[in-house]
Amino acid sequence: MSVSFSSHPPRRWWHVGAVCLSLTPLAQANDAVLQEVSVTATRDAQEMRRNSTAGKIIVDRKELDTLDASSVGELLRKLPGTGLFADPDTGSRAPRGRSPSRNMPQIVVDGQALPGGPAALGTALRFPVELIERVEIIRNSTPEFPSVGSGGVINLILRDTPPSRTLAAKLGLGASQGRPNARLEGQAGDNLGAFSYLLSGSFTQRPSSGNRTTDETQYASQGEGQVHEVAHSHGQDGNATFSPRLNWKLGEYGQLTLSPFLSYSRLTRTSAVDSQGSGTASSSHEDSHQREVRSSGRLMAEWKLATPQIGETSVRMMAQGEREQSDRQTERQDSQGARASQDTTLRHEREWLASLRHKKAWGDDHLITSALEWRTRASDDRQDSSGTRAGTSRAQTSEQQKVFWIQDEWQLAEQHVLTPGLRWQLDQTEVDDGQSTLRRTHQAWLPSLHYLWQVDTQWNLRASASRNNRAPSIRELSPVVRIANGENSASNPDRAGNANLQGETLRVLEIGIEHFLPARAGTIGLSLFERRIDDYSQRLTLLEGERWVERPFNLGQARSRGLLLDAKAKLDSLGLPKLTARANLSLSRTQVEGSILGDGPRKGGNVGLDYETPYTGLTLGGLFSYTSALDRDSSLTVRQQQDARRQLDLYATYKIDRQLTVRASAQNVTGEKARNQVWEYDSTGALKRQEVESRRANRSFLLTLEGKW
Repeated sequence: MSVSFSSHPPRRWWHVGAVCLSLTPLAQANDAVLQEVSVTATRDAQEMRRNSTAGKIIVDRKELDTLDASSVGELLRKLPGTGLFADPDTGSRAPRGRSPSRNMPQIVVDGQALPGGPAALGTALRFPVELIERVEIIRNSTPEFPSVGSGGVINLILRDTPPSRTLAAKLGLGASQGRPNARLEGQAGDNLGAFSYLLSGSFTQRPSSGNRTTDETQYASQGEGQVHEVAHSHGQDGNATFSPRLNWKLGEYGQLTLSPFLSYSRLTRTSAVDSQGSGTASSSHEDSHQREVRSSGRLMAEWKLATPQIGETSVRMMAQGEREQSDRQTERQDSQGARASQDTTLRHEREWLASLRHKKAWGDDHLITSALEWRTRASDDRQDSSGTRAGTSRAQTSEQQKVFWIQDEWQLAEQHVLTPGLRWQLDQTEVDDGQSTLRRTHQAWLPSLHYLWQVDTQWNLRASASRNNRAPSIRELSPVVRIANGENSASNPDRAGNANLQGETLRVLEIGIEHFLPARAGTIGLSLFERRIDDYSQRLTLLEGERWVERPFNLGQARSRGLLLDAKAKLDSLGLPKLTARANLSLSRTQVEGSILGDGPRKGGNVGLDYETPYTGLTLGGLFSYTSALDRDSSLTVRQQQDARRQLDLYATYKIDRQLTVRASAQNVTGEKARNQVWEYDSTGALKRQEVESRRANRSFLLTLEGKW
C-alpha cells in the first residue's frame, strides 16, 4: 500500500528558499575565501566552526579529555543542547515508566548510524568516548545529515591512523555506590609508508544498582488506599569495544580504508520490590532477575580518489548487525497467592549500505558535493512469556531506502557563502506481525538553504531554512510488546511500537550569531529555531485490555521553538589566571495545536571551570549541570512531572612527566535525588491515582593513570 503524507501550504520563506535553490551559479568571488570553506583535519575546532557553511558546534579531543566521560551517554549531559534530553545516571537503563525522549539527538559514527538506526541509541550511548577524535553537533538539516529533533545530529568522528608510531593506555579504578568499577582503554598505531593502522579498544565494568521509593494514593468510591513501595536493585554492567582502522595508500591520489567495529555488552541485575498497602490498597512483594546481552558489529570499507582535475570521489560499502537478548524471571507474592513468570525478548537487526560520493570545485566560486546511497535494514523482534503472562508475539520488519543529495557551497562574495541543497529520499517499509502485513512507500523532496556572513575574523552571522521528514524507526513500527519491570500501571506501562505510525514532516527556520575571541581564546554562540511539524508523533499510555501499554501515535500539527547559547573562553588571554570557563544554556518547548499534549518547556545548562596551576602540572576543574522541572503528558488521562535535576562533577589532573598523567574524578558529588510525580484521571476528569517517585542518582569516583608514548 502506498501512503502519502499531507502537508500544508508553504510559508513565504519557502518560496524564497525555492528560488535560491533554483539559481544557476553566476557570481564570481575571491578564491582564497572559498578554500577556507573546505574544512581540513589540520585546523582546530574554533577555525572549523567558523568556516563551516552550516551551523555546528565542534568538540575536539582536548575538550573531550577535560569533560572526562567514559561513554557517549555520560557525554550527552555535558554537551551544548543535548543534556536537556538525557537522564541522569541512576544505575538503571531508563527511569520507571519513561521511554527515551523523542528529542534525543540522532547519533552517527563517522557519518553512519550504528545498528538500530540513529534513533535507537542502545549501542550509541555505550560507545566509548576514548575512541573518538572529535564530536560535531549539527544543529539544522543538511542534505547529508537531516536533523529531525531539537537535539540535532551528533557525528562522532573516530580517531584516524597516526602519522607516526603511537601508543597510549589508560587504566581507571574506582567505586560507584560503594561497589567497584573499572576502565581500561588504549590505542596502538603506526605509519609504515603505504600502510598505516590504529588499534583502539575499551573495556568498562561498573555496578548497576539503584534504589527507588514510591508513595501512591488510590482514590475510589469505596475509599482511599495508600501504597508505600521500596525497590532495590544491584548487578553488573559491562562493555567491551574494539575499533581498529586500517589504511592503504593507492598511488599518489588514492587510498583504501577499512573500519571494523565490534561491541559486546552484558547487564545482570537482581531486583526486589516491596509494597505495603493500607486502606483499600493491598500489599505485595516481587523478586526478579534480569540478564541482557547485546552484540554489535560493523565492517565499513571506503575507497577514495582525490585529484586536482576530477575532484574527490569516494565509494563506501558497509555491513552491520546487532543481536540483543533479554531474559527475566519474576516471582510475585500478593493477595492472589504466589505466581512466577519468565519473559524472553530477542531482537536481531541487519543493515547494508552502498554509497557513491563526489566533490569538485567549479570555477572560483562553487564547491559541488553530490551523493547516491542505497540502504536496506531488516529486523526480527520476538517476545516469549510463560507463567502468568504466557504468550508469544513476533514481528519482522524490513526497510529499503534510496537517497540522492546535492549541495553547492556558493561563494557569493568574499564574506558571503550561500549553500543550497536538495535531498531526494524514497523509503519502502514492510511490517509482518504474523497476522497481517503492512507495506508502505514514501517519497520526499527535502530542500535546505544555509547562509553564512563572515562579518570579520571575529563575527559570523548565520541563517538557515530546511524541510525534512522524520520516518518511524523499525522499533517504533514493531508491534511486539515489551513487558514492564514491576507492577504494570499507567506510570510503569509495557512498551510497544505502532505499525500504523506515519512519518513527520518538518519545516525549520534557524538564525544564529557567533563571536570568536582573539588569539583563539574561545567562542560564544547563540542560535534561535522554530519548527513546524505535521503528523507530530508522541508516545501515549493507554489501557489495552487489562494492561497499560505505551505506544507512539500521530497527534496532528505541532510547533517547536527554542534557543541554544554556548560559550568557552580562556581567561588568561584577558590577563587573568590560567582559567578556562565554559557554559551553555538550552530552552525548548513543543506544543500540539488544539491539545494539551506536547513536550516542555525544557530548560537546562552547564557551567564549568578549569584552573591550571602555574609550574606544577596540576589542573583542577568542575562542571555543574541543571535541568528544570518538566511536565510530560503521556496521555489525556495521565500526567507526569519530572522535577528539576542537578549534578556537580569535580576533577583534578596531575602531569607526572611528558608521558604519564594521573586523574581523579568524582561524578554527582552532591548525590542529588531525582523525583517524578504522576496523576491518573478517569474519563470524567476525576483523580484516580497519585504517585510520587524518588530515586537517588549514583555517586561515582575514579582514579585514572594515563600514559602516552
